[in-house]
This record gives sequence, structure tokens and C-alpha cells, in this order.
Amino acid sequence: MVESKFMLPTNNQIPTTRQFELQTLDLTDWKEDEILEEIRKQFNYSKQVYDVKKRYWVEMIKLYLNQFRKQIADITLGSKLLFTQFHETYSSIDNDQRRVIFKPRRPQDDKITFYTNAVAQFDFDEMEMGRINRELIWDIIFFGIGILDVSLYDKKNSVLKPSVQSPFTFFIDPKTTSIDEARFAGRFIYKTYYDLINDSNLNSEKVKDWVKSGYAPTESSYEQTQLEKRAKQYLIGDNYFQEPLMSLSFLEILEWYFYANGKLWVVWTDNGITKVLGYKRVDYQDKGEKESKIPFITYNFIKTSFSLFGLGLPDLIEDLHRADVVLKNLMMRSIMLDATATFLANYRILLNPKDLLTKEQNKVIFTTQPPAGQILPFPKTQVVSNDTLAFINVLQNEAVGAVGSARILKGSLTQVKKTATEIAIAKAKQDLQISSIMRNIIAGEKDFWYRWLKRHQRFMAPDDKKLIEIVGYQGAKEFTSVKKREFIPEVDPRIEVVSSLEAEPQKILRRRELAEILQPLAQIGGNVREVVRTILYDMDLTPEQVDVFLPPTPHEQRAKLENEVLEQDDIVEIHENDDDLQHIAIHYRAKETDARNIHIHAHILNYLNKQRLQAPEQKQSVKEISQGILETETPEELGRELTQLPTEGVEALTQTMFPQTPSAVK
Repeated sequence: MVESKFMLPTNNQIPTTRQFELQTLDLTDWKEDEILEEIRKQFNYSKQVYDVKKRYWVEMIKLYLNQFRKQIADITLGSKLLFTQFHETYSSIDNDQRRVIFKPRRPQDDKITFYTNAVAQFDFDEMEMGRINRELIWDIIFFGIGILDVSLYDKKNSVLKPSVQSPFTFFIDPKTTSIDEARFAGRFIYKTYYDLINDSNLNSEKVKDWVKSGYAPTESSYEQTQLEKRAKQYLIGDNYFQEPLMSLSFLEILEWYFYANGKLWVVWTDNGITKVLGYKRVDYQDKGEKESKIPFITYNFIKTSFSLFGLGLPDLIEDLHRADVVLKNLMMRSIMLDATATFLANYRILLNPKDLLTKEQNKVIFTTQPPAGQILPFPKTQVVSNDTLAFINVLQNEAVGAVGSARILKGSLTQVKKTATEIAIAKAKQDLQISSIMRNIIAGEKDFWYRWLKRHQRFMAPDDKKLIEIVGYQGAKEFTSVKKREFIPEVDPRIEVVSSLEAEPQKILRRRELAEILQPLAQIGGNVREVVRTILYDMDLTPEQVDVFLPPTPHEQRAKLENEVLEQDDIVEIHENDDDLQHIAIHYRAKETDARNIHIHAHILNYLNKQRLQAPEQKQSVKEISQGILETETPEELGRELTQLPTEGVEALTQTMFPQTPSAVK
């Protein structure tokens, strides 16, 4: 590996066999020099790949702030094309209220996931996710990647403490395309001396030795002094200077994650990676089989299959932006020349021809004779051609289309007559572009809420409680608490992250479709009450509100009492007069046991037996109605007779009246 000027030196003294052997040992069996050399190699490998990209980001910040200008004579004119497109996209995503919905994978988890959603909604405010999301969205759109740190969990208050990680000080395995597959990752973090010596993860004596050995806060890393600092100077202004040495100065250390012996470890070193300040095994158990993921979540604007880092909005339109700057400066020069009067003159009659070299308002030019006919205005030409104006319009429309902004609202579709179908097709294509971007963001959002659930599952004690806010009957609010087992299902629920603007029409459509099947279900003997209950739950009503609107029947109450016995795997006999459909719906919500499955199967057989006993009466009814149909004389009478048919047996009657095979016809 070729080392650049800013890469850290490596000893390369670990034999090859030892390097492979280390991967089968816990970090406690490694020597300190081996830990440091391994981290240096991983750090340098990541650094040389992403340094170029980070320098490019700094230049894009200059474009964003309109600081890239084309200097022509005395004219300096910028373009806000990138700034405008960025904030149009930012506003669209920021105003898109997304919400998470946990859905049960088993019927018995219905009530548990209701409380899971309530805890998630309460924690959303506790974690300050509104503020964090706005900061994260800026990174996602601009850099093409947003990074969320989920390594900290407050056990005292039972809440995750996420924070946004700067892409400038973040390093990760260049080979990976997913955080789940990354072999290593790390970041620079900044803490005061007090924070470091009181951090339980660090060896306070090693921290003291490191500071006493000549650490100077001014000697920070290349990322802090060159890339991130330069970006802050552009964004904040020239007032951002190097921090002076004081009692509360920040010290820069490296936090590095990598795997050893199949386990995830985190190591803290000084920013030069010369001293190990502390290390420990990471035990989040959020990867399955009690393994742990690197505790960062990535969000992408436009994701590619080749890299973890995606494409940002500046990547898409920076060339259009630069062309826009050059053309606008040329146009400005032409317009300024056109605004200054130009004349044709007979220099022989001028006393001082130099008077024509400068153009001033109300200037007097002396001549030897009256100037009539001697000085004429210069013939005017079109300052900016129509082709130039059209090309600038093409640049701006292409920049708008690259990010899926609303072309219809900008008037590009209304400049000429368009049919309603053409406008609808264009609007649909625009929505597809935005939807594709939102899917990338939602993928990261799902990962975040999965980690959120796993953190509670891992670090909460069985008797720990979470405070939640429940909206009761007619909007009455009350605070209550739930235990860990009451809001964390045994089987991980499905996680859906939806846009409120997109989810509400879908919910209305879903409720309408459910309402349309109520009448057919009633005709064939289906469980209409359960469909109504599903509609009420889909309206975001609490279980208490649903019970008020649809009070439980005696059969449902009896089934709930039976569930308590069935969950103990004890057999409960069914009653002949039970409403089997209501019992089946309630029993499916109980914990799965052999007794429960047998009991549900018995209800199904009992229901089928009742249907079999009713079958002769239905067949007789069909026979009588079919005889009446044969005696009818008008189509109107035939239609009335058909509407009187019971649901079961209609298919058989239809086959009798309209045979489909030659033998049946014969």
C-alpha cells in the first residue's frame, strides 16, 4: 500500500501467520502493539479511499453557498441554482411526516404491538428525533449519506440516545456496501479531559500519561484541521478559528470498531493511534444469533450497489450549476454594455476626441460646429440571443428534473397546451423519482427502529417500565407505564415506515374495501364483527375505544377467560351453543400452545358440523326456488326469484340452468 503524506506509519512487524491467528483470538489475547498496528492498517485503507470524496464535498459547500463565481472584468456574479434546488428538495422531505408502525407477526401479539407503537411514539420525543431528523436530512441530501450513531443507551431512563455523525470524521471499510457487512468502522470523537478520565470505558491512568507525554490540543487530526474545519469556515464564516488551549479544551481520540474471534470490539486510541486508551466487547445482540452490528445507521439519497456512500444532490447538478454561472456572467457583461450609450461620431469636428473614451451621464462634448447630423447613436442589436436564453432554461429544467422536483409547478408543462393525460403522466413520473429517493431514506429508518427495539430488548430488565401516553375514549389522554414484556413481542414484529401523506389515502382505501365485503360476509356466514373491529383498529383507535364502540359479547368474554387456561396448555372443552366464529377470533390471540390449537380445531369442526346440518334445508330451498324459476314468464320475475336464492347452492343451480359440457347439454 502506497502511503500518502497524511497516512499513519505502520510497523509491519506482525508475521502473516500471526495476523490470521489474531482473528481467532479475543482482543484480550492481543498485544497492545498488535492492536495499534491492525487499527492503523484499517484506518489508512479507509482514509486513502474516502479522502478524495471528502475534499470534493468541501468544494460542493462553496457551490452551495454561492461562493463559486466566474470573474470577468469587474463583474462577479454567482448562481443560486444548487442552493434553490437543495432547499426545495429539503423542504419536500422535511415536510413529509413519516411514522413507524410495528405490525404483529402473530395474532396474539396484537395488544403487545399496540403498546410497542405507543412506546415508539413517546420515545420519538424523548430522543429528540424531530431535531435529529432535520440535521440528518441535510447530510443525506448534500453528501448522499447520513450517519446516525446509536451506540449509547441510557439504562437509567431506558431510552436510546442517537446522534448525527459527521461524514468528515467517519471511516468505514471501503469494500462494504452495507453497514451489516462492514469489517471495521470508526470515527474521531471530541471530549474534555474531565470526560475522558471519568469515562468508565477508558483507563484513566493511560489518559493521564497520554496528556502528560506532550499532547497539544492544536495537534489534531488531518480531518479536523483540514477538511471539517474548512467546511465549517465556509458554512460559519471566517470567525471559525483554531480553539485556544484552555481548561475545557476538547481532546481528539479515535473510536474504532472491528471484529476479532467473531465478536465485535471497540477500541479507543489517541488521534495518532500510538496508545490504547481502552477497549471492550460490544454486546448489542442486534444481528441475530446474539451477534452485534457496528452501531451506526446509514441513510442514502441515491444508493448505488458499489459503495456504502451514495450520490448527493450536488453530484447530480454541479456541472449544470457551473455552466449556469459562466453564462449568467457573460449575459451580465452584455447587458451592462448595452445599458451604456454608444455613438458614431465625426472625430474631425471634436475639440478633444478623448471625450469619447469615457461614458458619463450628462457629459458635455465640445465641437467646432453644431453637432446636428455629426453624432449618431450606434445601431442596437439583441443583447442576449434567444438561443442563449433557451439554453439556460434547458440547464435549469434539467437540474429540476434530476432530483424529481415539481416541473408542473415551475410552469415547464404549462408554457404550451397540454392535455390532462399528459400532465398526469408527467406528475406520475415526478412522484416515482421522489418515491425512489424516499425508499432509500425509509430503508435507513427501518434499520433505526429495529435497533431501537433491540436496545430495549437487550438492556432493559424484565421488571423495568416505560412511560407512555395513551389516548383514551373521546381523546382523553393519560400517562401509564408498561413493563418490558408488555411492549416487546417474543417474535420480532414487522416494521413499516410510511409517509402520512401517502398512508392516509391508503388507509381510507383499505377501510372502504373492508366495508365492501361486510355484506357478502354476512350472507355466507362470515365473522362480520371481526371485520368491523379491524376497521376500527385501522382508524388508530385504542383498544379501550374499540370496546366502547363494539362492546364484547358474552361469547367473546367467555373466550378470553378460556385463553387464560389454554395458555397454560390445559384442555378446555367447547360448548355446543358457542358462537364458533367469535371464539376462533379470540383464541387466535392467545399464546400458541398445543391445547390452544386443539381447541381452535374443535371449534372449526363444530362450525362445519352446524353447516352440514343446515345443508338439507338449503338444498330444499334451492329446489323450490328453481321450480318457481322454470314457471316464470318474464325476465323481471326471473330476476326477483334469483335474488331470493341462498348463497350456498347458487353455483350448483347455475350449472344446472347453464350446462357447460356436451353431456350436460344432452
